[in-house]
Amino acid sequence: MKRILASMVAVAAVWGGVAFADVQVDFYNKLYSDDPFLRHHDDNKDGEYKTDAYFPGIKERMYADIKTAKVDAGIKGTLYFGQDRDADHFYLSGEINDWWLEFRPIDMITLGLHDTIWADGSYFPIWDDNATAGNIGSDGFTFVIRPIKMLRLSATVPSGMDYDSAKNQFGGGHNFHFGTGAILDLDMFQASVNIQGIPCSGGRQFGTFVNMPGFFGVVKALSIGAGFTHAWGNDWGQNELGKLIADAGMAYTDLLTTYVTYDARLFRLNAELAWDFDFDDNEGYDFYTAVAFSFGLVDKLSATATGKLLFDFADNGLGNGYGASFAVDYEINKRHAVGAKAEVNKVDKYWDFAIPVYWKYSLEY
Repeated sequence: MKRILASMVAVAAVWGGVAFADVQVDFYNKLYSDDPFLRHHDDNKDGEYKTDAYFPGIKERMYADIKTAKVDAGIKGTLYFGQDRDADHFYLSGEINDWWLEFRPIDMITLGLHDTIWADGSYFPIWDDNATAGNIGSDGFTFVIRPIKMLRLSATVPSGMDYDSAKNQFGGGHNFHFGTGAILDLDMFQASVNIQGIPCSGGRQFGTFVNMPGFFGVVKALSIGAGFTHAWGNDWGQNELGKLIADAGMAYTDLLTTYVTYDARLFRLNAELAWDFDFDDNEGYDFYTAVAFSFGLVDKLSATATGKLLFDFADNGLGNGYGASFAVDYEINKRHAVGAKAEVNKVDKYWDFAIPVYWKYSLEY
């Protein structure tokens, strides 16, 4: 990981045509554990539930985002030491969670590889991720042009690699698809529109989002974002969103998403929602919502109480999900922070309990 980070700094500095002092680096290293250590489950599907204790594992995550005048590059990777639940042994694994590269040959044009470009209104502040239709980039190649300063227009071709048949987007013919989108940035709000999966009739989706930070300048502490997504076929879903509570993901045809943040001096309130209101033909969950209330305890010590709900309106046999947690975070200094949380999730007769802890080192220069 250190070699990768050093290589990225060198590449950004050389191709950016700037001195190393002009390179902006955002880096963090996070050592944490967040998996359940108690589970009440029926793995054999025989109706007999039992409660088991597990080693929750230890994760080491590194993130680096490097910016220059012409080139941006980033990477995020995780190393995991855990216990196999089905066998009596431990294991060590690692993966690159994400990476991206942007090149701006001139101010109005950006070329991106594996580059996500999110509409602000697609964000879920509690989940800390976005609605998939809010991305005008992709995991392949993206071209962005700014005909005027406040407008970004994109065309993107996802990687779409099919290793089984050794064909990709450009060699497979029928499986070639692309996307196009636009984001308008104004002082009072941001608006976006996006189409992914053209021309695939079974894997296409359309999304539009709006974001209002400071609620049009009227209430500076209040920010609201909302969006609508229509999907053709059943290839789209917020798979990880459902896994906040349960193993199954969230599927949708017509999806409404929204978030509200009120950031006052003494407290912060976040709320978010995702609702598929045309759920009859979809498998998976249909409705998700969460509320989080954060407040200061003493100097540099804060607490957050969170509640989450996940509903299966179509009665696919998944069971409704409920989650609750209470977390404390302590900022030791500018670079170091630690925290702990107690969290319980329940779906039908299943439940699990976790006590996530973390230490995080951050660096910006």
